[in-house]
Amino acid sequence: SNSAKITLLFSGVMFYQPNIDAALYLIREIMPKIRHKIELRIVGREPAAAVIEAAKADDRIIVTGTVQDMVAEYQAADVFIAPMISGAGIQNKILQALSCGLPVVATSMCVDAFPETPDGVLSGDTADQIANLVEKLIENQTDRKQLGGRGRMFIEKNWSWENRTERLAKMCSDVIDCENQVIL
Repeated sequence: SNSAKITLLFSGVMFYQPNIDAALYLIREIMPKIRHKIELRIVGREPAAAVIEAAKADDRIIVTGTVQDMVAEYQAADVFIAPMISGAGIQNKILQALSCGLPVVATSMCVDAFPETPDGVLSGDTADQIANLVEKLIENQTDRKQLGGRGRMFIEKNWSWENRTERLAKMCSDVIDCENQVIL
């Protein structure tokens, strides 16, 4: 039902500067634009003082610090948010969220790091865009479930260990082929 509280999750090592930047952006810029009754869980070890302090402004926000079971956090959440504004590279947290069947809302910067745009991820460039995407998912359980399901399938197809190992083996054989050709 619409009255059920939705849980939004952001996770990461919370003393790592790009995660601090993202958390502060989420707390200060994005959350004020989300009017719904939700819970935002910022989960990860050693949260920076700035994050703990900023979170006090909104009683919908919980900064957990270390948790025993990260998978349980993903499973209990409804939407994963990755509002990264600094740092680069593929976010493992997005892969983890998708593999748990969670729909993801991320900044374009996150999505651009992937070799192919991952299914299950919606992206925006501004706090307004990100808040709007989150609100649409809050309001539509069917969309959440479908998006999460597509993300899960994307992971199984592109990011499973079997698939990664095959890709790595192929890359290695390509390099060996190149070297053989050079020698000949």
